[in-house]
Amino acid sequence: MEKKDYGKAINRLKKSIPEMEKKWGKKHMEVGETHYTIAAMYDLREEKIQAREYYQNALIIFSARLGNKHPRVSSIQKKITALSSPSSKEIANP
Repeated sequence: MEKKDYGKAINRLKKSIPEMEKKWGKKHMEVGETHYTIAAMYDLREEKIQAREYYQNALIIFSARLGNKHPRVSSIQKKITALSSPSSKEIANP
């Protein structure tokens, strides 16, 4: 998938979330996976605010389902931390 296609994919995935929540509930793993996928696409597009929001949504679900010590939860926490701190590019070009 090319970067330009991410926008379409993000929109489709976002539209699918309410249906999944209705069918399986807001804390279902598939809902979490969808939030994670959207976050990853925003991350690739370097849209930090949106990426962080969807990673946080995924983190809430995965923490509730897998526990705080699960490697997947730790991985998402690291991604959120990385998005929260300025990159070297941002520091060099304020």
